[in-house]
Amino acid sequence: MTTNLNLIWAISDVFNGFLVIPNLIGRLFLSGVVVAETKRFELELKKKGVLCRLIRNPPDMRRRVFVIP
Repeated sequence: MTTNLNLIWAISDVFNGFLVIPNLIGRLFLSGVVVAETKRFELELKKKGVLCRLIRNPPDMRRRVFVIP
């Protein structure tokens, strides 16, 4: 009984490992799109002057502000 169960777990581990392949292919093909969109977004922020303010004066991530409407 345990041998069959170990075989089933081994097969399921192999098939879960196969799920990595399409994810890696997708990451490979989409990496250029992500880089282009990030550059475009940073250019928009720079045009608005937001990026310069964030670089000079980064927000304090330790301080949390809760706004109650």
